[in-house]
Amino acid sequence: MSTKKLRSIRTWLIRNSRPLDVARWYFQFEDGKAQNVLKALAAYQNSDGGFGHGLEPDLRTPYSSPIATWSATLILREIKFPTMANQMIDKILNYLDETLIENRWPTTIPEINEAPHAPWWHFSKENEFWGWNPSVELAAFIIETGKHYPNIYSKAETIINAAMEDFMSSDYKPEVHELANFARSGEVLLAIRPDLLPEGFLNKIRQLIKETVTSDPTSYQSDNYITTPSFFLNSPKSPYYPAIKEIADYYCSHLEASVHSKGYWSIPWTWGKDPIHSDSLRDWKGYQILENMIYLQHFKPNSLVKSLSNS
Repeated sequence: MSTKKLRSIRTWLIRNSRPLDVARWYFQFEDGKAQNVLKALAAYQNSDGGFGHGLEPDLRTPYSSPIATWSATLILREIKFPTMANQMIDKILNYLDETLIENRWPTTIPEINEAPHAPWWHFSKENEFWGWNPSVELAAFIIETGKHYPNIYSKAETIINAAMEDFMSSDYKPEVHELANFARSGEVLLAIRPDLLPEGFLNKIRQLIKETVTSDPTSYQSDNYITTPSFFLNSPKSPYYPAIKEIADYYCSHLEASVHSKGYWSIPWTWGKDPIHSDSLRDWKGYQILENMIYLQHFKPNSLVKSLSNS
């Protein structure tokens, strides 16, 4: 990536993004401290241990929700669960223990409807649970962090076993975001509890990812919402990379070519008939910058490091 483009990206993010995403930028690219990310993330945690306050940008409710709490776990994993995060994690584990409903966490909650939100998040009893999204991944987080809490740890094992049984059944067709939940959970469990993964899991999920990712490069347009490789991986070290190697490599070129001259990537979705809430749009742009730049960092480390050093 050119130094000019990188400078535009960095400038837009630092001037416009949430303090959380600015702290993440410094952590990822400029020797920033995990402590600063953690302090910024703490602003989104409520007294019940869950997260809200727009941490998931399409969900502006201040109340805790499992989906916003799931978003927090991704950031904690990104900064590699520093010891100083233990208190925050303990509160999350307590929140998850308190909000579990019959081996799943609800994806939507009634309080969502009281604040701006994307239409797909609108709570109704019919829209309360979305398969294993985000339950399987929250359970994997508990396996990662909750070994000293045998009660919730045991519940997480039960959830993963049930989720994997569904996943491996011949007629189970996960929605794309649910498939991404299974993909990230699979990577976690491969590293720490491979015994929780059923035989054939890797073969099946690789095949599903291959079938799901948009493989035609001509479909990669800045205003086209498609299933990109970044739904499932952000590094060639991923166990899923061999299944989509060609399009995953191409995606780097697409990202470099499609960044706006002002330094952000277009958000290729709407809130149905309504425009995205202005706060959500701003927050998504910052979030997308981080996700896209981390992807490029992992796939093209030498060129990116060179550009960063010249910026």
